[in-house]
Amino acid sequence: MRVLIAGATGFVGRNLVPAMLGSGEDVRCLVRTPGAPAARGLAAAGAELVAGDVASRRDLAAPFEAVEVAYFLVHMMGGADGQGSYERTEVASARRFARAARRAGVERVVYLGGLGALPSSPHLRSRHATGRALADEGPPLVYMRAGMAIGAGSESYVLARSAVERLPVVPDNAWLHTESQPIGIRDLVAYLRLAADPEIGRPGEVELGGPDVLSHLDMLDAIARSLG
Repeated sequence: MRVLIAGATGFVGRNLVPAMLGSGEDVRCLVRTPGAPAARGLAAAGAELVAGDVASRRDLAAPFEAVEVAYFLVHMMGGADGQGSYERTEVASARRFARAARRAGVERVVYLGGLGALPSSPHLRSRHATGRALADEGPPLVYMRAGMAIGAGSESYVLARSAVERLPVVPDNAWLHTESQPIGIRDLVAYLRLAADPEIGRPGEVELGGPDVLSHLDMLDAIARSLG
């Protein structure tokens, strides 16, 4: 099976690509800068690199050639459109990606979004809007909604560990009491791999979380105990 992965140089993508290569898949990675260290690492692992940017208006036909399954792992957290609205840019990018996938005859798209339904969270609103755009404009969508991914190199984990190491106390902000279901990166990658299997990863919405429901403060406490 040939798969295309957009967002392959991110934390989840860097773990998914070698796992799929190890199971014999033909992996093509859509990257903005093929010469960047993260992209070179994917190439060294055996992935094919193709230059492209879902946020640009350039044609995306070439990356989708002979692709059966396409992964959209793109998460934009900054003002990519120069006006501070990453949600607008992310949704527009998803529409371009989905339309190109549909025109190329891709059988399915797999999207990794966020677990939770907080209308006050710009992050989750953007994830849900992106999922809707992919479903509306492209091939059948497997919408995988996951909690915080935990593993070496995870931005969320690195940020939390940094807070624990640097701050003797933390302010009692409301967001620290928001609950989540963190999931280990190896488990998350296993589910993402299964999503490519037409007998298992059927189109629809799948919620992924670990067994523990923890607040952000609980996670900081757990990290603090582990670090002594």
